[in-house]
Amino acid sequence: MEVTVVRISPEPGPADPRAKRLDRILKGQLAYQSLGVLAVKKRSVALDDVWKVNLPGTGPLRVRPVDIGPNGALLSLDWEGELQGDFRVRKGTPLILGGPRSGQGKLVVVIDTR
Repeated sequence: MEVTVVRISPEPGPADPRAKRLDRILKGQLAYQSLGVLAVKKRSVALDDVWKVNLPGTGPLRVRPVDIGPNGALLSLDWEGELQGDFRVRKGTPLILGGPRSGQGKLVVVIDTR
């Protein structure tokens, strides 16, 4: 599993070379002028184990795989102060979570089950 934290901003800025794939994914879904990667966390997480991911500038995200199948995973998420719920994540299609404001922009968390 991979969790990527990015900051999107309405202000123009330099292109982050680590964000090319995410830029292609997010461009049609969110309005922004610049996109920067703040953190990338990777870990193998077993069924019903909880992965606590400390996110920059916000509360922690707890990820617990509830069901894992050939087409993806059902994840139980608890992002302190932001959201709580179960989300189906298909293989090859990352889950995009909009987060709190960060400076002039906004944090976005991308969860990929690869």
